[in-house]
Amino acid sequence: RRPGRTSDSDLRSFEWYYWGRLCHSDLLTVPAHELGVTALALSRYGRTIYTNGDYYLRMWDVATGRQRAIRTGPQLGVAPLPFHDGGWTPQVVMSPDGHTLAVVSENEVALVDPVTLKPRARIAANGRILSLAFSADSHRLVVTDGGVVVWDLVGQHPVHGACGQRRRGLL
Repeated sequence: RRPGRTSDSDLRSFEWYYWGRLCHSDLLTVPAHELGVTALALSRYGRTIYTNGDYYLRMWDVATGRQRAIRTGPQLGVAPLPFHDGGWTPQVVMSPDGHTLAVVSENEVALVDPVTLKPRARIAANGRILSLAFSADSHRLVVTDGGVVVWDLVGQHPVHGACGQRRRGLL
């Protein structure tokens, strides 16, 4: 029994603390967004977590658990970040080299600097973006919006498209 007042004795024994440590061995618990966390990315060296889900991109320090930054879609150079619905969740993806963070707005991808969260580029799609992934060398980004388009991030142009309509482009 947990003591209700400071004068009460604590009846919890070894097992209480043992199981408590086993069940709560996490390194960090990020406070939930107002509407919940639906997407996250971890920085290359594991020092920063990026979360999305309530119309905001949030950047968290893993060591302290403190929120370092918060951005809206327009601050990232894209339309407002949407809230997830039952069948779709906006994504946040870190490139393998750790130099680019991709943040999905309904039909756009913001490519931002993961340290400053300043926008570098924007990829426009023809429909709701369903998925995206970086190549292992971080030079290409695959975007699905009903079709599949592979973007060359170095030359900033699409290199391959399949089953999709004409692409709007990298802006």
